[in-house]
Amino acid sequence: MHLEVVAPSPALADYVEYYGVWEEDAEDDVPLGAPVLPGVVNGLNVLVGRSVEVAAAGEGSRVQVAALAGMVGMVTWQQLYQRQASQAGVLGIYFRPAGFFHLFGAPMAEATDPTLAVGRLAGQFAHELIERISQAETNGQRLAAADELLLRQLHCQQPMPNAIDLVADRILHQHGQVNIEALAHDAGLSRRQLERRFLTEVGAPPKLYARIVRFNHVLQLLAASPAPSWQDIAYRCGYYDQAHFIREFRFFTGKSPSNYSLVDSDFAHFFWAR
Repeated sequence: MHLEVVAPSPALADYVEYYGVWEEDAEDDVPLGAPVLPGVVNGLNVLVGRSVEVAAAGEGSRVQVAALAGMVGMVTWQQLYQRQASQAGVLGIYFRPAGFFHLFGAPMAEATDPTLAVGRLAGQFAHELIERISQAETNGQRLAAADELLLRQLHCQQPMPNAIDLVADRILHQHGQVNIEALAHDAGLSRRQLERRFLTEVGAPPKLYARIVRFNHVLQLLAASPAPSWQDIAYRCGYYDQAHFIREFRFFTGKSPSNYSLVDSDFAHFFWAR
């Protein structure tokens, strides 16, 4: 698998975190897979080549992305598993916490956990993006097309960062170790107002968002340590005790820390290594 991360134009920095391009160049037809653990990144993925399917762990259902583009929203409660055919590629646009909402006005709760046809959320933009990317011959041309279309969308919408962006940034900066009441107070909102707006603009309630950010910090520390101390990681990530840490770990992975093996792949980093 070949992966590349590219920064957007500076004007888009408040709304788009990065572009990601990954390609499978194997010559056989064996489907290649990668797990997607819970993470807070919202991604708009456009297929280049052959099919991709997304399965939810613990469920029998499988979503076949057949419309060339899909919105992979925040993954909150279970592991997803993405399988794509060899010689397939994906161009992904990965947004800041409320970036997609600012650019398209779509309620982000609709994109949380499932994979959706992006036309439901981005309308004409999605159709034009698919057309431009399918016509492009190189990844450079595809990235340039995505950047151009997003800059045009930015000019049309003229969004302004707001209190929800500040709250999300604090949660990220503090690795999820926050007090929601204090965040609401500092944002000039009641807790209920914060929860309602955060769900609409980001895709999950702020408490759940903070839990996922903290869990992602666990994964980052785990990836950085060849022989991790679970007790040390639990302490550094602010869990009350070992029992609390184990409950959260089971909730997000379905396994206890001692039975878990991190899939430390570049693909996985797209979703939790902010």
